[in-house]
Amino acid sequence: MQRDPEAVETAYLRDMINVNDARVLVAEELFASGCQLIISMSSAGQITPLGRPPYFVLIEQALRDEGTSYHYLPPAPYSTLRPELAALACAAREDSGVSMYTGATWTTDAPFRETEALIEACRANGILAVEMEAAALYALAEAQQRDIICFAHVTNQMAQDGEDFEKGPDQGSHAALELIGWTAHTWLRRRAETNGVQARERDESASYSAGAAAQHAQLGDRSVEATAPLQTIGGQDGQADLP
Repeated sequence: MQRDPEAVETAYLRDMINVNDARVLVAEELFASGCQLIISMSSAGQITPLGRPPYFVLIEQALRDEGTSYHYLPPAPYSTLRPELAALACAAREDSGVSMYTGATWTTDAPFRETEALIEACRANGILAVEMEAAALYALAEAQQRDIICFAHVTNQMAQDGEDFEKGPDQGSHAALELIGWTAHTWLRRRAETNGVQARERDESASYSAGAAAQHAQLGDRSVEATAPLQTIGGQDGQADLP
């Protein structure tokens, strides 16, 4: 059976290890296999209260308190989501109807070192949640110009009460899949629009080139016609026959 070149294949990878180097390893393999977009949904702990969990956060930037991102980018405080992908994800949120916030998270690979002092410092800097993957994934995206969008599913208040880690109905999978699905749909639509614009620009450029070539050829023919009489009335050595 011949594969439809316009078909889009989607894969959902669940229960991956929530560690940044493992996520980046899988992401590298997916891109090497032809993947064009990765949407990461990771469970996260609340740093700045925005409401009672669970809820979602679009990660616009991630504090690089881990090691993997430094193998992709020079040292800097944050890894960031590209602005055009942030706008795309926000548009998808409007379509999905899923409650979502946008902001910064703290990426760490040492969950047992999430001390009160570090939590307070992150809160003072406007960080919304803590997770384990986004900084490394965004570093990979920037280094290799890949499309990666990271969401934090804020499901707990850092184990502060007995109801922590309640993700909602079906562990929050319905809402998460709704948000992921609309994000992928919006990305595909934007890509089709971009490809359509580029195709029109190519067609216009080709049409202009063909028109210019035809005009040049026409002018060349007129030049030949204009010079032909001079060649027929000339005498020997190109001198005119005078009466």
